[in-house]
Amino acid sequence: MALEGVKAQYVTPAFLTVTSPSHFTLITGRHIENHGVIHNMWFNTTTQEKKQYYQTQFVDSYWDNGSLPIWITAQRQGLKAGSLHFPGTAAMYQGETVEVKEVEPPFYDYSNETEWRLNIDKVIGEWLHQQDLDFVSLYFGEPDLVGHKYGPDSPERRNMVQQVDRAVGYIREKIHDHGLTDRLNVIMTADHGMTTVLRGGLVDEIMLSKIPGFSFKDIQFHLVDYGPTGMLLPKEGKLETVYQALKGGHPHLHVYKKEEMPARLHYSKHPRLLPIILFADPGYVINGFLPLQFHKGEHGFDNEVLDMKPFFRAVGPDFRKKLEVGPFETVHVYALMCHLLEIRPEINDGNLDHTKHMLVPKSSAGERDRGRGTEVGERRPGTAIEAGATRGWSNKRVANQRTTAGREEKPRRSDEGRWTGTPGLDDRSGKRGVDHPAKEVQGATTPPAVSGEWADGWIPLPENAPASARLLSGQRGESVG
Repeated sequence: MALEGVKAQYVTPAFLTVTSPSHFTLITGRHIENHGVIHNMWFNTTTQEKKQYYQTQFVDSYWDNGSLPIWITAQRQGLKAGSLHFPGTAAMYQGETVEVKEVEPPFYDYSNETEWRLNIDKVIGEWLHQQDLDFVSLYFGEPDLVGHKYGPDSPERRNMVQQVDRAVGYIREKIHDHGLTDRLNVIMTADHGMTTVLRGGLVDEIMLSKIPGFSFKDIQFHLVDYGPTGMLLPKEGKLETVYQALKGGHPHLHVYKKEEMPARLHYSKHPRLLPIILFADPGYVINGFLPLQFHKGEHGFDNEVLDMKPFFRAVGPDFRKKLEVGPFETVHVYALMCHLLEIRPEINDGNLDHTKHMLVPKSSAGERDRGRGTEVGERRPGTAIEAGATRGWSNKRVANQRTTAGREEKPRRSDEGRWTGTPGLDDRSGKRGVDHPAKEVQGATTPPAVSGEWADGWIPLPENAPASARLLSGQRGESVG
């Protein structure tokens, strides 16, 4: 894929670096503190109830916090969306759900290669080819599970990576077999990485019950024994007591009042977050009363840890070839997918400037369309993400692994006369930070990435679009709790 498309050095996922929160950032473009899916587990601090990952998929109120996933946005703007096993697929959003979907059954075997191929056949052969969907997201649960069980450097993990590689080859094969190679953009990425857990006589493990001055009697509710992170709700009047006892209680334990969490993590503002947030250094997990965790590999660590940073690949008619780009945050993938689908994005925290240098310039796309005998601006290929897919203004689609797929159409007007196509973002916004510039790889010449993070960017429209069609996007705002 790297030779035929775009490869990033790596991408930085959202913090918490766990499955559901990170995936929801991919399909909403929102930081976790804004979209509100703060953990894999739903919980109720009053009743003490906790739901594990699978059960949480069916709690609509947990997912429907005011941040719409791209499936719903695409459907509202006339496109057809689908999702298979992607976190959040089962939920309703403002009374709507993704129209074409499959939710895995309880106790599903995420490691079965035969099942993977059947799922790929369904997404590519049925949904994208026969039903002509515009956007599809597809999720694979490996090599996460085997990494937890055996560790990221184990032979079992390496064998599973080879199985994943075979699945990628099968995806490319099926795309070719169905004549979608020139019509489908594919994005493949992941929600997090994995690192080895240190335990036994090698390290002083983190055990909250053994920290002097700390007592679970001062705690009303806790969410610990879940990898390297935890949250605590102290009883009334005990916040400072608990905080001071834990602060400095272990050299590899970081303790924060939620409002004092590092701003770069974007994990402090949502009302679901509990007053005290804990996370450990790489290799350490947080135990409560007793050591109850036995995984050899773990994630959930600070997203600046290199082991937490997953891969990113993109290939298709809208992407440049033989291009390697620098790292970027996965919060920006949503803006890229909306651009490929030519849909108006919801309010989000991303910025197309971080990814637009991956795309074939419009003039080149126009020449290619004329060479095929199609008119410029007519249907272009759609886009699909493995993990997700989307389509823009061409005969292409977009597919995303952990996955999304999409269809491309002509620019359209709504009943109010507003344009629904969104060709891109301009630069009228305050920016901060510096992007890693794209670099030349095997003869591919790349413009440098635009630096900065975008807050109140305008979406430019066609020159003949009415002034009323302009809309603001990307404004920061609080999610409904």
